[in-house]
Amino acid sequence: MSEANASAIPHEPPDVTVTTKPFALTPKVYFRILLRITYWNAWWRLAIIAVFMAYCLFLCCFKDEGVRFGGLLGVVISGSLLIFGSLYCYFKNRSIAHHPANKVVMKMSQITLSKKRIVANELENGNVAMYDKSDIFAIEQCKGYFLLWLTPHLMLYLAKDAFQDQDDLTTFEEKILPEYPQLKRRLRSGIFYIIAILGSVLFFVWAVTALNKP
Repeated sequence: MSEANASAIPHEPPDVTVTTKPFALTPKVYFRILLRITYWNAWWRLAIIAVFMAYCLFLCCFKDEGVRFGGLLGVVISGSLLIFGSLYCYFKNRSIAHHPANKVVMKMSQITLSKKRIVANELENGNVAMYDKSDIFAIEQCKGYFLLWLTPHLMLYLAKDAFQDQDDLTTFEEKILPEYPQLKRRLRSGIFYIIAILGSVLFFVWAVTALNKP
């Protein structure tokens, strides 16, 4: 093969690779991750209780003592549910994050990232886990870390400060991260539905009250 023909053959560009510093997931960060995911999955339940509380507050504005008492009772019940539900989620996740059995996910690791695969090396025991691009369900970008979701319930933690320098972090965010599916959690659409439901409930109550007036 002549040199001219050889140079005409397109060559695949070299894969971009970034290797992190050794790092480990701490119980404190693990607790924050669990709490964030828990509240995200339960936000619609909390929203329903909040809408019910707003409805009960609206009933407290009526002059009828029976209606006002029912509204006050509803506020107390819904408020108690919000408080105790939030505390239950808080202490349950805190217990999980600090449980000795979960130390297995907090070992010192070093991760090599590229467009085609992700390699996690557990430095304490020498285990190496390799995940091809097709094995990654999605990557979620958070404030101080990335979550590499292998399944909807199994994740790999990657701290942003584990990169060697800012250039490596920028390389990962601009050249490697776009190659993987992105997971974004947004409450904007949910909040719109909550406002719509609350507005409908209040309008219905106002309409019924106006029709029943003598």
